[in-house]
Amino acid sequence: MKNRHLVVQIQESADIARSGLAEVSYKDTAKRRKDFLHGSDPCGLSMKRASMQNADEILGGTFLEVRAKLLEVAATLDRIERAENQLDAESSKLRAKLDQAIHILLSSGGDRAERLQRLFSRDYEDQWRSDFGL
Repeated sequence: MKNRHLVVQIQESADIARSGLAEVSYKDTAKRRKDFLHGSDPCGLSMKRASMQNADEILGGTFLEVRAKLLEVAATLDRIERAENQLDAESSKLRAKLDQAIHILLSSGGDRAERLQRLFSRDYEDQWRSDFGL
């Protein structure tokens, strides 16, 4: 059954690419391998399909996956609060970042993913290679 799903996905991705309805860009090899192993976008093509779906279709197609991820976050936060020890200074900073992320998720706007990425990313530094000994 999984192989059949993969074939359908490959055909669907190829059909969309040929139709010119989606922007197509090749992903790097590691990302293509990860996508293939997890059963998504096996051609290594990035399709901007969300713009072709309405809000109801997007929510209906992702609701269970998003719900599972939210339950995982909630369970992790519960385990942290039930733990016997207090968070040390470094862990407290990480926990504060999670709180900031939750506030971003609760906010409005179409740039929540970008704001989350910026929250969890380092600022760009020109000398990063020397800083990491590369």
